[in-house]
Amino acid sequence: MWAFSRFVRYFDAAARHGSMRKAGEVLHISSSSVDRQILHIEEEIGVPLFERQSQGLRLTAAGEQVLHALRKWQNEMQSLQSRIEDLKGIRRGTVALATIEGAASEFVASAILEFHQRYPGVTFEVQVYGAQQVTETVLRGDVDFGLTINPRLSPGLRILERRDFRIGAVLAPDHPLVAQSSIRLSDCMPYKLVIADTSLDLRVIVNQILARASAQPEVIASSNSILLMKELVRRGLGVGLLTKMDAGKEISAGELVYVPLADRHIPSSVLSLCMSAERQLSLPAAALLEILQDRLPSW
Repeated sequence: MWAFSRFVRYFDAAARHGSMRKAGEVLHISSSSVDRQILHIEEEIGVPLFERQSQGLRLTAAGEQVLHALRKWQNEMQSLQSRIEDLKGIRRGTVALATIEGAASEFVASAILEFHQRYPGVTFEVQVYGAQQVTETVLRGDVDFGLTINPRLSPGLRILERRDFRIGAVLAPDHPLVAQSSIRLSDCMPYKLVIADTSLDLRVIVNQILARASAQPEVIASSNSILLMKELVRRGLGVGLLTKMDAGKEISAGELVYVPLADRHIPSSVLSLCMSAERQLSLPAAALLEILQDRLPSW
C-alpha cells in the first residue's frame, strides 16, 4: 500500500465520525489502535490534530489543513493508481485462495469487496477448509495463498503475516455476563457451553482451557460449523467458546458480544497468512495479497 495508508484511513474515519470509538467500529479495530496511530503522527509533526473533548473529537486548525491535504492526496492517488493499473494490466485474471471458516465471512469477504471495486474484471476461487487442509492446499500449490490457524512450520511454507486471537466467551446480547469487561471460565460454569467439535483445530485449545477448569462444564452442543455455533449462541442456547475472529461480523452488528477470559495461560490462536515458498504470484494475486497483509495486523 501507499505510504501513510493506514494513518489516512484512521484519521479520515476519526474526522468523519468525530469519535475514536466510532472510527474503530467502522474500521473493525479497537479505538485505542486508532488513537495510537494518530498520536504517533501528532508527535512526529509536533502539533495536535484533534481537540479531544468529552463530547467527541474536533479538528484543530492543523487538523483541518491535514484533512484537506489528505483528501486531495487521496483523489490524486486514486487517479495515479488507475493509470498505473492500466500499465500493469490488472484487468483480468483469477485469484485462488484457501481459508478457514472463521476468517471467511468478515475478513476475506471485505478484502475481496475492496479488491473488486478496484479490479472488477478479476474473479475469485475461494475454498473453505479446516486449518490443516488449508496448509496442505497451499503447499501443494493449488491456491495462491491461504489463511489458517496455527500452521505447522515447514521449509516450503512462507508466513507472510500473523495475528493472535484469544478464545473468549461469545454471548447473546441479553446474556447476564455481557455486563462484565472480562470473566473467568468459572463464571461460565452455571451456563451450558457451545464448543467446536474435534474436527476443528479450535477444539484443541478449548480442551486445554477446559482441562484447567476446577469443575467440568456442561456442553450442550458441539459442531464442526462455526456458523451453527454462533447461531445457537445468538438464540440463547448457551455460552460459545470462540475467538473474536470467529464472530467478528456478528459482534460488529451487535448480534453477539465477545467477553475475554481473564484466566491465566489461555492459549492464543494465531491466524497466519501464508503461501508456498515456490509460488510465483500473478499481478492480481499479489494485489489482493497486499490488501490482506495491510488489513490483518489491525483486524
